[in-house]
Amino acid sequence: MRKGYVVVRIEKPSEGDSFGTTKCLDCDLKTEVDAFLKGLEKTKTFSYVDTTNIFLWGHSLGGIIAPMMANKMKVKGVVGFGTALSSWYEYVLDLQRLQPVLLGDNNYSEIEENVKTSISFFYDYLILKKTPAELEKNEVYKKFMT
Repeated sequence: MRKGYVVVRIEKPSEGDSFGTTKCLDCDLKTEVDAFLKGLEKTKTFSYVDTTNIFLWGHSLGGIIAPMMANKMKVKGVVGFGTALSSWYEYVLDLQRLQPVLLGDNNYSEIEENVKTSISFFYDYLILKKTPAELEKNEVYKKFMT
């Protein structure tokens, strides 16, 4: 507060100092946004926070989540850094290729096979809006979803 501002870090569910929440890998996007909104609500109760001058800073997926939060709860502004500049469909396809490698999987041919499945799976899910029940009728998707 000596410099005239406060920084509050709200962590992803079950990550870092977060506790008592759904595991991050078990959260859907809505659950995650709701968790961040609860953190923002709590931040607004602190006596030392100027609630008319709150900015949200989002890095990576946070650059997508922060604007979603701002649509639900009034803030002065949103700052995004290192976030996606593509459609959600393209973003999740990129993640299918990148995340296994970051987690130590170097079986690139298997990763590419999963990406091929991801292309049609996410097209059906995100573009054609098929439900999980409809997707499970496809045996390849059913294996992919488990």
